[in-house]
Amino acid sequence: MPKVTGADAVVLQAAALILLVVFGFKAALMPLAMWLPATYAASCAPVAALFAIMTKVGVYAIVRVHGVVFGAEAGDAAFAVQPLLLPLALATSLVGVLGALAAHTLPRLVARLTVASVGTILAALALFRAEAWSAALYYMANSTLVIAGLFLLAELVAAQRGAVGERLEPASPVAQPALLGTMMLLAAASTAGLPPLPGFIGKLMILEAALPHAAAVAVWVVVLAVGFFTLVGWRAQAASCSGACARKARVPRRGPARACSRPRWHCWASAWR
Repeated sequence: MPKVTGADAVVLQAAALILLVVFGFKAALMPLAMWLPATYAASCAPVAALFAIMTKVGVYAIVRVHGVVFGAEAGDAAFAVQPLLLPLALATSLVGVLGALAAHTLPRLVARLTVASVGTILAALALFRAEAWSAALYYMANSTLVIAGLFLLAELVAAQRGAVGERLEPASPVAQPALLGTMMLLAAASTAGLPPLPGFIGKLMILEAALPHAAAVAVWVVVLAVGFFTLVGWRAQAASCSGACARKARVPRRGPARACSRPRWHCWASAWR
């Protein structure tokens, strides 16, 4: 295939940047990601779960266009977006996870984590290495299914919390604390990248693929920080269980007060703040 050079290469580079804007808007790449949290949180659970899958269509389009059409065979237009894609992807991850820490409802928290997962995937793609792309595709499949499941799970939890609903506030225990709590715990651990869940394997593959890259330090710092803050965000939501149990312990009763003995993992579905 003939390679493009000269003035034609400049036109192709401009086209590559325009296409990055188009697909970046669909994939929720910063600074084009601000529409996603409110839109997904306002949708019903099945639609939000479908949207979580469709968001990755934008990511796949970036892979196909900027990895194949504007790949190594594109001459002077090869990898035209490489200087921009990595910093934008890392910024997307950070903005997404920081937004999750400030979320006031469970669907909005999950929507923010969707943005963070997109940033992690695109950071791996921006390395433009075969190993990094393999890791990105694996992590994309896992995160898509987990995020979609979290939207569906959020509706089940909200339906059993009475007037509090989906708000991250203390509420009465749900009817199925063991089932919903276990499912929420596993999904939260996978989004944070805890072993031995698939989310951990995907992030480990991304970190290993980033080692030869010049920006390996930045990728490692952001990926690990996003995982840590995701865990902090989920832990903060479950912390209201301890508060609820403490309030119950202060209620006057006959005999010595007993400490709350409910397993903490029950509280992932029964109490949020």
